[in-house]
Amino acid sequence: DDNVDVEGDLSVSGTIVGNDNVEIGGDLVVIGDIEGGIDDEIVLDDDVIITGDFYVVGELNGIEFGNRFQYEMLSPLYPGTVFDGDGTDNMGNMFDELDDFGGVVKNVIRWETWKNDQQDYDVSVLFIIPNDFVAFQDVPISFDYRTEGTLAQSKIDFMIEKGGELGVDQLGGAGEGLSSVPWETKEFTFVQGVDWDGDDTMLFRIRMYSVQDFYSRIGDIRINYIRE
Repeated sequence: DDNVDVEGDLSVSGTIVGNDNVEIGGDLVVIGDIEGGIDDEIVLDDDVIITGDFYVVGELNGIEFGNRFQYEMLSPLYPGTVFDGDGTDNMGNMFDELDDFGGVVKNVIRWETWKNDQQDYDVSVLFIIPNDFVAFQDVPISFDYRTEGTLAQSKIDFMIEKGGELGVDQLGGAGEGLSSVPWETKEFTFVQGVDWDGDDTMLFRIRMYSVQDFYSRIGDIRINYIRE
């Protein structure tokens, strides 16, 4: 449980396990595994020769090893996108365009209507979780959007459904009724008890609402996860 200082060579035929520094002034020759049982650092002044496996979780000479923090950025037009209405109050136009508002330039999808009563349309985006997925980060999802006027004039509902459980919002309604005149990035976490695995299907269901002359716009979806 304390430092190990070696001024010559260290030859090991088993596993190195410790809770503090290992400092070696000569060669380190290992026939076996170094398995992360050392909780602090290994300081070497000479060669490292390993016959076996060498496992690193963290950084080695500034290079990160172990599980990796990763993200996917989905930008309009999102890959795997389907546009569909629910058959009621779906009159309007959908555009993909470049939006420049307040010095923020984004690729967007815009929904508009000429009707005086609120019309809506769905943008559905499929995402397949990578097969080397380990877990989501603390903030798994963020979403960019912009609306105009009041909540009654334009808004956005942002929902996430899981393959095999379609119709169940895994955000628990946290993304419903979004409204912001400047661009807003909204962060989301999943409801408790939702388990995600590699190769699972994630469905983003985005419902856009508009009244005449008041548009709704959607931008990037960011998915933050940890992979092997």
